[in-house]
Amino acid sequence: MGTFRATTSFLSLTPAVWGDDDHLYCRTSLFQQMVSLFAYRRLVVVDRMRRTVRVSARTWWMASPDVEVPFEVVDHIEYDFGMLPLSVVQAESFAVSLALQDPDDRVPLATFRGGMAGVLHWSGVDVMGDSVIGVSGVQEDASRLFVMALKQILGVPIGTPVPQVADESGRLHRCEKCGRNSPPRRVRCQYCGGGVVAITDAT
Repeated sequence: MGTFRATTSFLSLTPAVWGDDDHLYCRTSLFQQMVSLFAYRRLVVVDRMRRTVRVSARTWWMASPDVEVPFEVVDHIEYDFGMLPLSVVQAESFAVSLALQDPDDRVPLATFRGGMAGVLHWSGVDVMGDSVIGVSGVQEDASRLFVMALKQILGVPIGTPVPQVADESGRLHRCEKCGRNSPPRRVRCQYCGGGVVAITDAT
């Protein structure tokens, strides 16, 4: 895999993502930590050698017990897309969690969403010459980098398979970004927010 890092601006609320051959990391952005006066911080460490996913969190300056998940109990990765209504724009949100073999168990890992600093740019203030809202770019790219690296390390699928259901014309539908099946009449993928296209006839 080699060394890699997702590129985000300093004022972004998007979590920092980086990794190497043995580890994958995802951490609350430095800007969000500063805004919270360092009361909140979340760190995810995926250790290929130990075959564990460890989640460390600090809330209101108090550390919570670490959550450590062995690779063997992970069933699939949940990658959920949503829209956050703001006063002037719609911001995207991408949530990543682990679904365990017990159907009732989920371990939230990280949420990638548009940053409030972007509203300043929308209103005419260009902070440090950088467009920092990220309503359709930075958080999507960073979340996809994290999810695809996580998938490669864990060796599990992204989401539970959606049955192939044809529309009235007999066509099947699939996300053009992540390639997963989609029900008919959806415009955007329920997993990654990518566009849904008709791919073939069911016959």
